[in-house]
Amino acid sequence: MGCGLFLPKASFTIILPEPPEHWREAFGPFPFLLRYPDPGGGIAERLLDPFQIEVEVRVVKGNNLPATALPLIEGGRVFLPPAGGVFPQDAAAVDPPRLTLSWEQGPAAELLLRLAAEGLDLSTFNCPRLAAEMASRGAGDPWRLDLEHIGSRIAGGCFRVTDIRTLPCLDLELEPGPGVWFFESPFAAPQEVLEGGVLKRERVTLGFHRLFGTQTSYWYELYVEEKSLLWLRRE
Repeated sequence: MGCGLFLPKASFTIILPEPPEHWREAFGPFPFLLRYPDPGGGIAERLLDPFQIEVEVRVVKGNNLPATALPLIEGGRVFLPPAGGVFPQDAAAVDPPRLTLSWEQGPAAELLLRLAAEGLDLSTFNCPRLAAEMASRGAGDPWRLDLEHIGSRIAGGCFRVTDIRTLPCLDLELEPGPGVWFFESPFAAPQEVLEGGVLKRERVTLGFHRLFGTQTSYWYELYVEEKSLLWLRRE
């Protein structure tokens, strides 16, 4: 593990993205947890100040180095889906290089970071093609994709673009109460619900979700299954 300490290093500046407007309204300023490959091996984590928009990092020189920034809300109890980017492909060619993270690149960067944490050598993998195909096949929200399946195919050396597919989905009707509500993905548009009204959401993937309100002190956690729905109020 310590061998990485003697490898050539590269420095670059990471620029954090602007949060979606409804996130700012609902959560106010919040910190990010920055994650990237550590020069000594493993994954480095740095907790950033809520008003910090850029930070300089050092990594082992190489290709396809992913970085993600996870929003922390509710006093750090809840993580939202991260923004991301890959160095040096996504970096601006200035001195020092500047890598601006984006919400669009978040799923691909998160997937690559998981694979890097498992020790997979990504230096020759076609990451730009992966990110482009994920954006194209994500049906407007790449967090709907089956990241576990894609990652297992890449790790097994048998990945094809046809492995990029969405998780099973359901249409939901919920009664969260009046207000403006939104799911956890940065691509999920907020929707207003009137008193006694219903929140209708199409193509909600099976699995775990959170539903937030822009003017509430509570949120809902949902467990969506093919034939059942469990949702719990949290504060």
